[in-house]
Amino acid sequence: GIQSGTLGKLEMLDLSNNRISDDGVEHLCEALALGCHALHSLSLLDTHIGLSEGSGRALGSLLSSSMSLEVLCLHWNYFSAKSAYPLLRGVHENGSNLGKLARLDLSYNNLSCGSALTSERAMHMLSSVLRDNLKLFHLDIGFNKLTSAECL
Repeated sequence: GIQSGTLGKLEMLDLSNNRISDDGVEHLCEALALGCHALHSLSLLDTHIGLSEGSGRALGSLLSSSMSLEVLCLHWNYFSAKSAYPLLRGVHENGSNLGKLARLDLSYNNLSCGSALTSERAMHMLSSVLRDNLKLFHLDIGFNKLTSAECL
């Protein structure tokens, strides 16, 4: 396995175009939270994550505790309103907890997918992120099939 001394020095991690899956990202986030305090960029582009709420919860937890992560790339995945809510809650907490997250790419997911209540809850959290997070300066949510009603 990876030794904690090596993991502690890791600054960038790109696992794009690998089929990590939701279970895999949960284990990854747990390992990163425990021993990777210098990580400033994490790219999980097209990794087949976001199908379950667990992946959003794991990434949200990582974000809420990370003081170093500045860039998170999650485009071309399967985040729906249900799995995006705990992720967005983590983004909000990152901004409230003196985190450094400045760039988040959630494009080409399916944030509008889910029940009306689930979608409303996720969009409310997104609006809280936009209102309260002063560090986040680039948020890409393009191609998520959001309707004008969801964005009100």
